[in-house]
Amino acid sequence: MQALLHILRAGSTEEAQCATGHLSRFGARAVPGLEAMLHSSRESAREMAVAGISALGDQGLPAVPQLRSLLDDPSMQVRRRVLQSLAALRPRSQAVTADLLGRLARSLDREGDDSDLIVALANAGELPPEALGPLTAALNEVPSYDAPALAAATEAMGHVRSPQALPALVGLIGRGPEGRNSRAPVVVGHFGARALPLLMWRLALAGSGRERQDIRFALRIAYQVMESPGLTEFYQTDQVLLLRELENADPSIRNRALDTLSRLAPAFSAFARIDPVFPEDVSVLARARCDALLALEDEALPMTAGAERDRVAKTAAALRATQSFAAACSVPIY
Repeated sequence: MQALLHILRAGSTEEAQCATGHLSRFGARAVPGLEAMLHSSRESAREMAVAGISALGDQGLPAVPQLRSLLDDPSMQVRRRVLQSLAALRPRSQAVTADLLGRLARSLDREGDDSDLIVALANAGELPPEALGPLTAALNEVPSYDAPALAAATEAMGHVRSPQALPALVGLIGRGPEGRNSRAPVVVGHFGARALPLLMWRLALAGSGRERQDIRFALRIAYQVMESPGLTEFYQTDQVLLLRELENADPSIRNRALDTLSRLAPAFSAFARIDPVFPEDVSVLARARCDALLALEDEALPMTAGAERDRVAKTAAALRATQSFAAACSVPIY
């Protein structure tokens, strides 16, 4: 491990990039060394340390407080790498989320940081009501050519826990330059039955063919979600927290996660039974199914009483995907 850390300290080279991947084998043991590197005077060493923490996945979460300190790094490249790392680690931290929101509210289009900042927020999980203002402003300020940031801002608005979030999203559909709010119909559609009254109202007032087309698209998704209760809960569930709870050593937390997963099971094959409105959702559901199966593997769960192991087996059986998912999932279907 020390040899790999030495390679990372040497700078941003192909060898350092390769070492980052190998470092993940050491898991949490690599965190102290990487945290020390975050304070290096060399920009390239700090950047590689951030990349190394990202490669650790959940085992890199203890380093998140140190990562936050680099959000004010003098190097734009290091700052961007930190934001990308937070998006990958998805720490589910109220403090981190508040910090990111504060930065977005203070300055948009600041030296190119905002695109990565918005993507990090879209991966932060549930957002507080005060996130709606900065995200709405971001949708107005982000350049039209930055499609990933626009899509991420729309997705993030769908995570805001505020009664105003859904009306704000519905108001985006079919408005602005073509393609700018293209993700809005999908995000609104995921609200299911809750979105129908607002969408019908917008359809009645639509003033252009494009507006009516986009609203009807959102209606199709909303109806599909409404007809599959499992999908409604799937889109309202924080999948990151669910997977972490499945691997928790506390039996009560794990049992709660298993109950949630059992209810979600029908959603994982819902799009395989019908023509999908939005093909991207098929891969999202397939990937979530794969992650759930990995979390349910025997080696990922503590050895417990036979009754719980029986519940795990039943849940795994409920999660079996149809053959149409086989190509999208490398996890064996058992």
